[in-house]
Amino acid sequence: EITSRIKVAEVYKRTNDLLRSQIEELDKTRNKLTDDNRTLSEIVNQLTPGYKSIRDAFLAARNGRVAIHKDEDLARVVIPPNSSPEQVRKYLSELLHTASEEALRKGASANESARAVQIVSRQVVEQRGDGRLVGLEITPEDRVDAVVSRIAWSTSSIGVLALAVSNSVTGEPAAIDFQPFPNRKVYSKGDLVSQRIINSDESPDLVFNEIGNFLSSVGKSAMSDGIIPRLDPTTGQMQIGSLDGSEVVKLVEKLRERGGRVKLRAIARRDLSSADTLDVEYVIGR
Repeated sequence: EITSRIKVAEVYKRTNDLLRSQIEELDKTRNKLTDDNRTLSEIVNQLTPGYKSIRDAFLAARNGRVAIHKDEDLARVVIPPNSSPEQVRKYLSELLHTASEEALRKGASANESARAVQIVSRQVVEQRGDGRLVGLEITPEDRVDAVVSRIAWSTSSIGVLALAVSNSVTGEPAAIDFQPFPNRKVYSKGDLVSQRIINSDESPDLVFNEIGNFLSSVGKSAMSDGIIPRLDPTTGQMQIGSLDGSEVVKLVEKLRERGGRVKLRAIARRDLSSADTLDVEYVIGR
């Protein structure tokens, strides 16, 4: 009888040990699922700001026309050197207003703040001293404070872009963030941006194509030198200034009037800094 009781006790002990082990595994699984859910929520917030789920964002994008494209430059402002925090906030407020006006023009709608743009909240993960990872929310107010702190009293001028962080459809506010950059001088008036030798005796189509290639090289040179481009939402390409079709046709006519091999140069029409739209004149010579 004593032996039987011992065996029963051993069975109970093993059963308890097994249950305890299973409970520990379930706790680990639950903790992992909690962490995964938190990570997924952070990803959703970053990928689809303003939506509760990726499904909601997908349905909105499927049922509505895209009004604002990701990385689209809605507005930009240049903040002068040695601006106080109060002055920087004023410039940022003007930037938001200009961006909102541009977003409205493209089909966005105002939110509860009466603007058609909203600075997105962001989730970041911070590791504490004990090794634990803690999720922190960066609010729009936090983001403004961070940009103000970075720019105030800067000894050089700073450009700030109001940049779309995701696609947004017609009828909703655009999600944006600020992107500061040093606004340094890139060209002085009369500086050469790019040049190319063109045989103007070729057919008009070939001359037209040569000019198109040249305009592309002008843009690449300006970007390389420091001009900040804008996104063209119709093509998805970055643009910094170009000629329209009628202007290109006029340039083709001028080249063909000169005849032979001519040098086409793009010259800065005025002093240009990083935040400026490229403003050049095209000079034909030998």
